[in-house]
Amino acid sequence: MITIRALQPRLNDLSNAGMQKLMINLETVKKQVHIEDDDTEHDVLLGVYISAAKKHVADYLNRTVYWPEDIKPEESLRPEHWMDANEPCELAGLLVIAHWFANRESVVVGTITSEVPQGFKALLNPYRIINV
Repeated sequence: MITIRALQPRLNDLSNAGMQKLMINLETVKKQVHIEDDDTEHDVLLGVYISAAKKHVADYLNRTVYWPEDIKPEESLRPEHWMDANEPCELAGLLVIAHWFANRESVVVGTITSEVPQGFKALLNPYRIINV
């Protein structure tokens, strides 16, 4: 098996001054889907979406993604197959959660749909491992 890896952008060059700790959590998700912090009606569902979105990001990238709350192993046999979550991973996760929250059925009837051009795939493609 041959592994082709896209070049990763240099995120270290970006200033992180004033940025919150990177994490997809209930508070951030509620802001993304326009729910008030004190509204707890959807908390369980949003928790499911958070877990599923993190897995979805990792599955799309074909690698393990470690989020800040995860415990990383001290060493990995294949370090090229994992990465720390970064801002594009977080935003892609938030986009897919908002999509799932707004579209709770597997089929949309009577509506023209299209993918957002600078959405999930555009954010994650630079970090994706493609097996050939």
